[in-house]
Amino acid sequence: MPTAGKSIDDLEMEMIDAGAEDVEVDTEDGVMIAYTDFNNFVHFQRALEERNVEVASAEMQRIPLNTVSLTDEQMEELSKLIDKIEEDDDVQNVFHNIA
Repeated sequence: MPTAGKSIDDLEMEMIDAGAEDVEVDTEDGVMIAYTDFNNFVHFQRALEERNVEVASAEMQRIPLNTVSLTDEQMEELSKLIDKIEEDDDVQNVFHNIA
């Protein structure tokens, strides 16, 4: 996981300095995940490149600030709806705020 001789702590600090709002480290899988604000995504990506931090994957996701719980019946109905939406070739991603 460490890049170019950097320790995990050093790499985590570089991500924070680059604008990461949260960093998760999974030493077992050798994965480090950094979260940044949508408006900071491109700047964050460039900052990591400038610091020679190897990025395996970068993507934007909508992460809900507030989540809701549904009954089993509501969840079943919603799952059917989501499946229908995902079947559309023009749909790339479906986001929701279900806990």
